[in-house]
Amino acid sequence: MEKRIELRSSPSIDEQFKLARVALTHAQKMINGEIRTIRINCGADPITGAGKLSETKLEQYQQACYDMAVQSANIWAARSYLDYAEGSQDDTIGQALALSFVAEKTRDLLAQSFAGGGNLSAGKNSADAILANEELSSYLEFNGGNLHYDLVGRDLSEMSVQRLPSGLSEEKELIANTFKRFADEVVAPLAESIH
Repeated sequence: MEKRIELRSSPSIDEQFKLARVALTHAQKMINGEIRTIRINCGADPITGAGKLSETKLEQYQQACYDMAVQSANIWAARSYLDYAEGSQDDTIGQALALSFVAEKTRDLLAQSFAGGGNLSAGKNSADAILANEELSSYLEFNGGNLHYDLVGRDLSEMSVQRLPSGLSEEKELIANTFKRFADEVVAPLAESIH
């Protein structure tokens, strides 16, 4: 992965991780703003956001609630992947893919916000903050774009990587290797003879 980073004038990997965290913070603010808007529009107190919600009004925001649940899960997954990648200093491919995943999920949220999906726009200020930050926009553009995946693919080919680190314990890695060997030696030949 060092070759990829040297190919362009960019922030260091540590700076990219910081930018990824900033992107996730803004993305979470967008989601929180949308959720707060839903709560207020459905009867919660406008100042505290607390209180019982109207089921009838909540039904009007069913799609928006679903969208926010999916986006929230995406951002949580991106944050978890980033945490894992930051702790895996030797796994440069995993780090690059984590940076891409964060960029993709942040861009997905931005796209949904600007496309006007649902009846919400509370997160627009956070979206504007992301786009106004030149470093952050560059991070999202590069790490979420096709060129980044092309470079990662080239690195995988050059390094002849057959399998990325699994993070499994030694015992579970042995079991996984046994299943892989069984699939390669028994299942694959049978599948070929069937087809």
